[in-house]
Amino acid sequence: MTGTPPPPPVKRPRWVRIVLSGARRRGTASACRGIALLLGLLAAAVTFWRPPYAAAMVLLLLAALLYDRAMAWVDRHGAWPG
Repeated sequence: MTGTPPPPPVKRPRWVRIVLSGARRRGTASACRGIALLLGLLAAAVTFWRPPYAAAMVLLLLAALLYDRAMAWVDRHGAWPG
């Protein structure tokens, strides 16, 4: 063992802090991503009968993508608290 200290923690970028603002643990963020994905797919199905629901579909699927990317960033650059 060389006894080198671990690197200092990396500060999360603003977009990661905003996306994960309510999710302290990975499990919570994963549940939020799953809910957004399911609601987005449900909105996609409803879009066939009510086209204005396409806006909700886009927003929910974008939210699921942002959760996914933010979780991947934390997995690569830092650790989940707790």
